[in-house]
Amino acid sequence: AGIMFRNVNGINVTITNNDIHDCDYRLNPYMSNSTISNLILTNNIESDPLFVSTSDFHLQSTSPCINAGCLINIIPRNDYEGNAVYAGSAPDIGAYETNSNNVYYLSPTGSDQLGTGAEGNPWFTIERAWSELVAGDIVYMRGGTYYYNKTQNLRAVSGTSDNYTRLWNYPDERPIIRPAVGWVYDGWYYGIYFQNLSSIHVLGLDVCYFTYQQTSCCRGIMAQNVSNSIFENLACYRNELGMMVTGNSGGNYIINCDFYENYDPYSNPPYNNGDGLDVSTIPQGYNNTINFCRAWYNADDGFDFFNNEGIITMNGCWTWMNGYQEDHESFNQPPMIGNDGNGFKLGQAQNAVSTTRRYLYNCIAALNRVNNFSQNTLDPQILTCELYNCLSYGSIQ
Repeated sequence: AGIMFRNVNGINVTITNNDIHDCDYRLNPYMSNSTISNLILTNNIESDPLFVSTSDFHLQSTSPCINAGCLINIIPRNDYEGNAVYAGSAPDIGAYETNSNNVYYLSPTGSDQLGTGAEGNPWFTIERAWSELVAGDIVYMRGGTYYYNKTQNLRAVSGTSDNYTRLWNYPDERPIIRPAVGWVYDGWYYGIYFQNLSSIHVLGLDVCYFTYQQTSCCRGIMAQNVSNSIFENLACYRNELGMMVTGNSGGNYIINCDFYENYDPYSNPPYNNGDGLDVSTIPQGYNNTINFCRAWYNADDGFDFFNNEGIITMNGCWTWMNGYQEDHESFNQPPMIGNDGNGFKLGQAQNAVSTTRRYLYNCIAALNRVNNFSQNTLDPQILTCELYNCLSYGSIQ
């Protein structure tokens, strides 16, 4: 049988956007000692999926399963081979997504002048790839260290809500982005600068060692006026500030990222901006979500939401040992003091509103120099925070 229910009773079942082919009981499920209270069958097909072969389950270009799936309420993930689901107007039915978008490649040994962006002839810089992209395209970065001599300034190429533009690590490889000797300040104190973009997915990158030794703090990643995007499995370390999201930025997910050992001794005052992750200076009406991220050994705060008038939701995030200078290993002396020393700095906010604007679930803060959780607002009526199932251990206040 294509679909069978055995020994179940009184349940509700929805079966939608499936291909049930070459078997009995295709669109009429077989019932074995079962009763279904409410059975919904919609947009299912009974067609040959047109696999490439009996052992290769990729879809041929004329397959009826292409773009025949349905949109479901999950953060976009990958198919069996790591391709985005979905690459067309809707997800494909099956294990493999048929990608009709362009795919480009970068390599630490690539060339912007001689390369074509093909897997066998890659480019070197993200800027070079970005200049070719349209919505839905993919840039794969091969593993290794990319020594860039200037900020990678990325703008003007957005995806769509059903077709993200993607900057991804090549599967099972890890690209590391850092400044070259003689890195040139060209007006931006950032390693990567995402500006005025929407519906992008950045996955699997290390961004590290971006320092400029000036009073303006150098960020590893800067995302300004970026919306409905995903930043996933990133590591930002040994910068002056790890990552910052600011401006009219909302609808973003930051997932499973690490922010650590960011120090800014050249700020005024010193170490005042050495945060792991800033989601700050954002106006009211913009909401962002941070899931399963970690921040530790940052000179100022682990997570900093200063002057964020929007809503932030955090799930399963950890932060510890923030607020110290680079000498964080000599704990018994004690290590030299950095700046604020908060694990989660939830404010401040300026505009009083009646609704909750900070939601923290199952978060852990430990051994931060001053506060593990800080509202950082003089008037508690201005910023309402709700914390559920969170753990605080071993701070001064």
